[in-house]
Amino acid sequence: MIYFFDTSALVKYYTDEKGSAQVTTIIQDPETYIFISELACIEIKSSFATKYRTGQLTQEKWQVATQAFDDSLTNFYVEPIHDAVCRSAEQLIQTYAIRYSLRTLDAIQLATYQQLTYPSPILASADERLNTLAREFAHIVWNPNTL
Repeated sequence: MIYFFDTSALVKYYTDEKGSAQVTTIIQDPETYIFISELACIEIKSSFATKYRTGQLTQEKWQVATQAFDDSLTNFYVEPIHDAVCRSAEQLIQTYAIRYSLRTLDAIQLATYQQLTYPSPILASADERLNTLAREFAHIVWNPNTL
């Protein structure tokens, strides 16, 4: 299987929260190819810092999660944020931001996903607003928060 993980789903691999077990099963499956946006490399560290700042992670768990992500990057295909992604994200914002509450970084994630040239990749996202829009495009979506 081919998956594109946005940050809201990817973070579950490194922290203990709803959907973590399912995300871990998918990511550790040797038959699965995982794609992420270059943006996720920034967003995930911000997510870890927020979880630490708000008391959801101890300092030790924050450091472990950050190091684990850095160490596992070689297991993912990291898609760059190039001009075509930026133009696509801009068009998504222009067309869908009001109706779907589409935010900037989610538009970049979706635009990166849409640039994949692989057959039937699954969008893994715990962001239901993003998922709703992706379904409008007839994309295959998996939300690890829904069991």
